Amino acid sequence: MPSSRPELIPFIINFVMELQPRSILEVGTGFGKYGFLFREYLDIWGAAANPARLQRSGWQVRIDGIECFAPYISSLQREVYDRIIIGDAQVEIDRLGSYDLVFLGDVIEHFPKTAGGILLDKCRAHAERAVLVTTPNYFHAQGPEYGNERETHHCLWTAEDFASYPGSQCYVVAGRYNVAVIPGAPAGAASPAGLACRPAALPA
Repeated sequence: MPSSRPELIPFIINFVMELQPRSILEVGTGFGKYGFLFREYLDIWGAAANPARLQRSGWQVRIDGIECFAPYISSLQREVYDRIIIGDAQVEIDRLGSYDLVFLGDVIEHFPKTAGGILLDKCRAHAERAVLVTTPNYFHAQGPEYGNERETHHCLWTAEDFASYPGSQCYVVAGRYNVAVIPGAPAGAASPAGLACRPAALPA
């Protein structure tokens, strides 16, 4: 669906704030929630020290997206992302350069397992630092929704699947989601700066 459950937000945003990527590619933007949050906590969050970052002309982080279903995209998303490409991620990613972070939020389960693995390998090749993946840790049967055939769920990705990637980390969130941090292929086997995907600690 073009949205996702809110339990994942603290884990994803805290990781991204620690990583401080200068460029992000989101595969499967949907409604664009994470594009908004990435923009807020990477650019707007820094506006206290540099007020120019409140305005688009002062943004310093490049956030691009790929979305296969054009009706999900409106002028709202285009105000937040630098670029949104409409098309099949398996094809469109080959036309793009490198990004510090590639993010797939509830996307990989929409591909047959072999095709999802190929896409993940391509994402790693385009990620200078990390690929961040979220996906249910159980198989949730789903067919076409919203008039979009690509909403169909095809497969289950387990922690063991993600562990096959050198240096990867996999976390279970809210008992029902796997969140995997996979080093980008150009960065070698080490996890990015030893960062873990966890919610921010609350002040004492």
